[in-house]
Amino acid sequence: MARNTSPKVVRILGVIRQSQTHDDTISPASQRAILESWVESRNLSSTDTRYVIVGWAEDLGVSAGKTTPWERPQLGPWLTDEKADEWDMLLSWKLDRVCRSALDFAMLVKWLEERGNTFACTNDPIDLDSPVGRAVAQIMAILAELELNTIKGRNLDNHRYMRQSGHWGGGRIGFGHMRKPGTKQIIKDPEMFEVLKDVIAALESQSLGSIATSLTNRGIPSSLDRQRQLRGEEIKGEAWSASTLSRVLRSRHLIGQREYKGQVIKGEDGMPTIFYEPLISLSEWQRIQELLDVRSRGKGVPQKNTMLLRKVGQCGVCGKPLHQQSAKRNGVPEPLRYRCASMTEMYSGKGKQRCANGTVLAETLDTYMEKGLLEWHGDKPWMEKVFVPGEDHSEELKQVEDAIKMTRREKDAGLYDGDDEGYLARLKNLSDRRTALLAKPSRPSGYEFRPTGKTVAEHWVSLTQEQRNSLLIKMGVRISYRVENRKLAVDIDWGDIERIERLAQGMTAD
Repeated sequence: MARNTSPKVVRILGVIRQSQTHDDTISPASQRAILESWVESRNLSSTDTRYVIVGWAEDLGVSAGKTTPWERPQLGPWLTDEKADEWDMLLSWKLDRVCRSALDFAMLVKWLEERGNTFACTNDPIDLDSPVGRAVAQIMAILAELELNTIKGRNLDNHRYMRQSGHWGGGRIGFGHMRKPGTKQIIKDPEMFEVLKDVIAALESQSLGSIATSLTNRGIPSSLDRQRQLRGEEIKGEAWSASTLSRVLRSRHLIGQREYKGQVIKGEDGMPTIFYEPLISLSEWQRIQELLDVRSRGKGVPQKNTMLLRKVGQCGVCGKPLHQQSAKRNGVPEPLRYRCASMTEMYSGKGKQRCANGTVLAETLDTYMEKGLLEWHGDKPWMEKVFVPGEDHSEELKQVEDAIKMTRREKDAGLYDGDDEGYLARLKNLSDRRTALLAKPSRPSGYEFRPTGKTVAEHWVSLTQEQRNSLLIKMGVRISYRVENRKLAVDIDWGDIERIERLAQGMTAD
């Protein structure tokens, strides 16, 4: 009988892996070329064994520290009893391309031995055919796990340092800020900062939905689109919405701060870290949160506004706000009217009784307001009412007090990991900061009036219906009416418009 001289065939499964985060030393293509070169050299040097690559398991963006070999999208399906018969050897560039855990490697070796398969690396001396070789392989697996833990620790320390020292380590940049070209410095975005100021100015009188629609119609890019635009990428034309606008206004990036896992990032002194130049003051940000809180409780500004006297008019009998009444007769719309809210409540089933006041034509009451404004105040100089953030350090003072209490509690509970000298230094810094804040003057936020060079009449005629309504609300103007014996009686409180007049005459504003 003739002797069989055919070479032994070893079927190889090539294993390639690269993590998204830190494996940038060798590309997947390079790994593949190394494995193919290894197979070719073995075939050239051996006559009794032939190596053939029968498949590839290429897992990209997969961490070996977070997944076992069986959990990986490409490698996992090959590690089954059915597929194990289709190959003889796992081949990878290095051991850490397959395992980063000593336990995972031990389980893989046991699984291979039970099925008669083996494992080899082109750059690591792995030999599973002897006890010494298996021991060496296990030691290398332990070293790979230690290396991974070192990398994780280094990354965590780096991220912690960047958070506490106020460095921007990547991630989404808030609306109104931008990355300075060629650096990692975050600076004010001049164009979007002007847009942000317009948004804040409109908050008191317009709904978030109305403001969002205006931004979209003006072609103002969303926060993400703006960053794409600054990077020279194609924008997606994302429309603004009330929710996205609310997220922008709620974000602490407006005051230069950031959050991590829902908590404000603080420095070693326990105070919020300022990462970049604040766009608004802390008091202004707090005022915005109060306005948004009011909206979230259902007391915000309706998105659709066709009434000049919305949130300005009130019933002269019961004091309830005025609602707009629209009706049709024989299919023909009748003129709009104002009516007491008690009528709306009664028709909707929310109220049991309406007051005795009647309705009035919207045009009639609007004319009363406009005519009175122009006749009594039209020639007076118009002064813009502007919100001026105060010098109120109460919030910062509270943060310092909380930091002092937290530092002491950590020390008492044995959670402070520094020495006594560091603990006393932190307390002293916080105490000095508290003393400095207490010594600063305190002035509450408020409004002031600034000349515009226009008269009240000139300013009024330049506004749209919605803007006029916003002006009346902002100035605190109120109008009420009563219908008695079919006669209309109207009272108007001009609010801050009279204060403007007194200011223009050099009199006190109070």
